[in-house]
Amino acid sequence: MAETRPVVPSTRPGAVASTTPLPAVFNAPIRPDLVRFVHTNIAKNARQAYAGGGTQRSGQGAFGNMCRGGRMFAPTKTWRKWHRKVNLNERRYAICSAIAASACPPLVMARGHVVDAVPEMPLVVDGSVEGSVAKTKAAVALLKALARRRRGRPTTRRALYGGVGVKSELKKDYSLPRPCMLNADLARLINSGEIQSVVRPAEKDTQRPKAPKRNPLKCLDAMLALNPYHEVHRASEMRAAKAQKKAKQAKVDKNRKAASKAFYEKACVEGEVTI
Repeated sequence: MAETRPVVPSTRPGAVASTTPLPAVFNAPIRPDLVRFVHTNIAKNARQAYAGGGTQRSGQGAFGNMCRGGRMFAPTKTWRKWHRKVNLNERRYAICSAIAASACPPLVMARGHVVDAVPEMPLVVDGSVEGSVAKTKAAVALLKALARRRRGRPTTRRALYGGVGVKSELKKDYSLPRPCMLNADLARLINSGEIQSVVRPAEKDTQRPKAPKRNPLKCLDAMLALNPYHEVHRASEMRAAKAQKKAKQAKVDKNRKAASKAFYEKACVEGEVTI
């Protein structure tokens, strides 16, 4: 989100004198998160170190931090880290972002400023008015005529911050940050004809009914789907079980035949077999 106007009118009381090219700094990416981060950390550099809290007799008879009148938890020390170092590039990025945001009327109004009567944002005042303003009374009248909003010629910002890919004249090896996206309207990009002509059509959401869950220990098909080798292993086990059953049955038949023969021989001897 940034201003994209190529020129801005240069205003003087009563008329529009001319147009001035809008400096590239007003096209810088607007990063509220970065501005908030830099402002929060720089504001900490104005703090003065202090230790503890309360007076000499505060908390007399009470020591715990949970007691009324007791000491505070983790009292501050003078050797704590009071100040914060902020990267130079981050500070410059935040300043460029804030300048770009000042040219966006919705953002300015969201901060609580009344800019309904301002003819243009940013409002550029022609340099010829400086010669006619000699006293404070004239300056106040000029500000009222310009809806209490004045901004100097933005040509100095062009030399101060440079442009995208253009080095600054006053800041060594510094150029404006380049936005990640020239057009941040993702919905418009996705729905454009150029994008829609190359993407495949959306598929219909056809959900098949889910089959009931089957226990692979009881269902052979489910086990074979998980382990195809189970069929070979199962056939091997069945052959082994069949061979074992056959051998056992042969042994039983042999013992039964021997017992039957012995009983028959005993039965042939009269008087020796009792029933």
